[in-house]
Amino acid sequence: MRCVTFGMAALVAAALAPAAQSAPRDPVVYFLEPLYHHLDTLDLSTIPYAPVLADLARRDRAYAVASGTPGALDFNPLCGCQNLDRYHLRGMQGSEAHHLLKVVVTFQVALQSEAVTLDLARIGDGYAIADVHSPRVASLRAYLADAVPKEEATLRTSPRSP
Repeated sequence: MRCVTFGMAALVAAALAPAAQSAPRDPVVYFLEPLYHHLDTLDLSTIPYAPVLADLARRDRAYAVASGTPGALDFNPLCGCQNLDRYHLRGMQGSEAHHLLKVVVTFQVALQSEAVTLDLARIGDGYAIADVHSPRVASLRAYLADAVPKEEATLRTSPRSP
């Protein structure tokens, strides 16, 4: 098992250090830092999910468009929240087991300390998010696997307008 800690000081130092003088960046930091740095403006459809979760998120977006509702994914899954105006990343810690890297990301939203756990899968030379665990949703993959077929069934059974 590999255990890695990513503190804000390390993230800030990595961002500020000149490229020629800096040590090779940890691939997990390289993958997650841009996502969390731009989380308040991130287009949720661009989150790099692993194939199964990507398919569920795509189907949920299709339902949202077809139904005119927000769909099941009416929150930002990378923080388990909607209001990011007081967002501040505090650090990341991860461990690797069973071909997944579990990364705990802690941050503050509206004066509350929050944490989400990301299951990262190796895809080629990089990572993709295989699942997200937060206080709001124990498993994003399980949540969408349950919600999306129900949404799609609703569309199939709803009366069509002329």
